[in-house]
Order: sequence, then structure tokens, then C-alpha cells
Amino acid sequence: MKLPNLILGGAPKCGTSSIFYWLTAHPEICGSQPKETFYLMDKNHPLCTEKNYYTHGLSSYSDYFNHCSINNKIVCEATTHYIYQENLMNIISRFPHTPQIIFVLRKPEHRVYSSFQYTKNNLARFDKDISFGRYVDIVFSECFETFQKYCSHPTSSYVLFNDIEFSCYVKYLEKWKRFFPNNIHVMLFEELLRDQKKFMKNIAELSDIDPSFYDNYDFPAENKTYRIKNKFIHRWSHQLSKIISSSQLKAFLKNNYISWQANDFSFKDLTDEDEKTLSYLSDYFKDYNQKLSSSFNLDLFLWKQ
Repeated sequence: MKLPNLILGGAPKCGTSSIFYWLTAHPEICGSQPKETFYLMDKNHPLCTEKNYYTHGLSSYSDYFNHCSINNKIVCEATTHYIYQENLMNIISRFPHTPQIIFVLRKPEHRVYSSFQYTKNNLARFDKDISFGRYVDIVFSECFETFQKYCSHPTSSYVLFNDIEFSCYVKYLEKWKRFFPNNIHVMLFEELLRDQKKFMKNIAELSDIDPSFYDNYDFPAENKTYRIKNKFIHRWSHQLSKIISSSQLKAFLKNNYISWQANDFSFKDLTDEDEKTLSYLSDYFKDYNQKLSSSFNLDLFLWKQ
């Protein structure tokens, strides 16, 4: 039974897609197919798939890694919402060998903003007329049942409504630390942005694989957040994509569409309202960040810039 010995457990919108593909480019590493299996999600969680641990046990989990060979020193997967699960620590405790578990964290208010923009723009699932500031007001003032009317997809509604809570990282990581004090590695998205090569070499070293692979690696970006030029066309394109069956044609159209319709997201494009809302969230997360820093001996200097 093949099980991962390396898990990227979150958090969402913190570069895990890129990290996963950079890892699986390494000849000593084999990644799950698909990248996010969602197999070990809590029972009845909105992101729990029909095929899951509770219906099929650990043996079927290995199906995601059957293509891996004995030459692969590391077998990994990257389900970003694992960080928030309640029962996952108990499941991993039943693995024959405890995997290394990496959590990549991003400045909390920036992660919330990126997730909001990704849902509104890339996925076209959130009310196009609601600003970031209004979204934050709604989360703090309304219940989930009323929040759902602004979002066209139930799973995205759940994620977006909880994104501020999900960015209080220390609440979730302390549970992981109690279970696996020697196998938890907390890293910062901002460190990845500053030096991709050094970041990936650090992961290679803790995984005991050759870090020199990344000396001349190109580091292509994956799953980027975009600003969409024409939101009406974008929402129509999402409907069209559902009726195109050819994966090759879909990939071709998507690549050309993105180059025409999207601009790379940048924090340099913030409105005054966005800046004010981010400042408000920064104050909200301050105590959680201080506790995170002390509990995990993290230098959060890059979050203060």
C-alpha cells in the first residue's frame, strides 16, 4: 500500500500549487494524481468527495499514488484544506510511517484578499458588484445562510465565508503540533516570493533529496490569481467550458483566453477602500500572529513590511 511520506497541508492561496509542481518536477519525487485528493477530509465536510477515507479506508487512498515507482524517494500530495480538519491527525497516526507535513502560510489579510479575488475573478462565483470591504463587512455581520445568496457555488460560499477565520492559523496548527511535534514544518509564502530557489532547497533538504536540482530550475507559476477585464464574458466562458469535453481543446482555449482576458493580480492596484480594509484585518489578526510566532518560533518580519 503506497501512502505519502510528504503532505502539503495548506493553507489555500499560499503557493501550494506551484510548490507541488516544482516538487514533482524533481526526479526523486512522485506526486498524487490529482494534486488535491481531498481523500482525508473530515466526514460531511463540504469538500469531502464521494471517494474518501470514511467510505473506502486507507487502502483506496493508495490509488492516488499507484503510478509512483520504487525509485521515487518521496511520494506526496497537496490538499490545502487539510490544515483545518479535526480528525485528520488521528487518521495520519494510523499510517505505517508518519509523513513530513508542510504548512505554507501567507500574511493573513493578503491571503483573505487573494482568496476573495480568486473566487470573484478566476472562478466567477461571487457577486461582481461587491467590493472587498463590503465582503468583509458581510462576513462579520451576517450568518452563513444569508451569505450564500452572494455566491453561486456552495463550496465557494463555505470557503469564502470562513476565510477570515481560516487565517487565524495558530488555532489550527497548535492541534497539529500536539500530534506530530517532530514532523510539522511551517514555512512562509513571503519567503518563497523572496527566494524561490532557497525555499525549494530547504524543502529538498528536509525531504532528504538532492537540493541541487533547483540550481537551474525555471520555477513556473501555477494557479495564479487574475484580474478579469470583462466579467460578463468571463462568467459566460465558465458556462461554455462545462460543455467542452476535450481536455486538450479546453487547455488550448484556456491559455489563449487568459492571455487576452486577464491581467496579473498585483497588490499595487489596491483601491483606498481595499487599503483601509486590509489595515482593519491586520489589526484583527495581530494577536493571532503574535501567538503563532511564539508557538512555532517563526520570524514574521516579512509580514510586517
